[in-house]
Amino acid sequence: MKNKLLKVIFLITYIFGSLIANGQSEEFSDYKVYDWVLDEIIQNEEDSQNIEMLVIEKNTYFDNDYRLTELYDESFLKDTVLLYSFYQELIDIKDGKFEPDTVFINLLKKFCSLPHTSQPLQKDNFNSNYKIKLISDANIKWIFRNKRKDNWWRFYRKYPNSYGIIEISDIVWSEDKRYCLLYFGVQRYGLVGGGYFILIDTKSNIKIKNQLEIWIS
Repeated sequence: MKNKLLKVIFLITYIFGSLIANGQSEEFSDYKVYDWVLDEIIQNEEDSQNIEMLVIEKNTYFDNDYRLTELYDESFLKDTVLLYSFYQELIDIKDGKFEPDTVFINLLKKFCSLPHTSQPLQKDNFNSNYKIKLISDANIKWIFRNKRKDNWWRFYRKYPNSYGIIEISDIVWSEDKRYCLLYFGVQRYGLVGGGYFILIDTKSNIKIKNQLEIWIS
C-alpha cells in the first residue's frame, strides 16, 4: 500500500512538474525569438560597434492598425503577379514561377486577427548581447513632450549609446512551432526608422527568414 501511494505521489509530481516546465519553455521561446531578432538586426547596422543599450517598448495596438486587408481576399492571393506588385516579400520565385509564401501570409493573417495583450515585458527574460532597458509609452511622451529639436538629445542623454526606441509585439506561431512572426519597429534620431513584420525560422542558422516593411521614415 505504501509503495502504491509513493508511486501515485511520484506520478502526480512528475505530471505537475512537466506542466510547469512546458509553460516556462513556451514563455522562454518567445524571449529567445526576441533575442534572435534584436541581435541579428543590430549586428547588421553600420554603427553596431557603438551600440551598447536597447531601449524597448511593448507594442500593443495592432488590433487597429496594419490590417493588410488584401490578404483576406482569396482572388487577390491567387493572382500572384498582383500579389507580387503589392507585397514582393510574400512571393517566392521558384523555377521562374511566382509562388505565395503561405507560411508568411498565414502568420500575418493570424497576427492581424488576434488581440494583442498589454502584458508587460520582463527585463530578466531577455538574454541579449546588449543591455536592456524597458520604457513605457508615458515615459516616451514625457521625453518627447515638445516639438523642439532637443527631444532626441534628451533621449540619448538618458540612454547613451542606445539604438533608439525599439517596439516589439506579441509573437504568433505556426502550428508546427517552426515559424513565428512579430512586429519590430525602431525610431532613431528623428526621421530615421522603420517598422517591419518579421518572419522567423527557428531551425535555420539565420533566424530572420523574411521581413515585410510597413512604414519608413
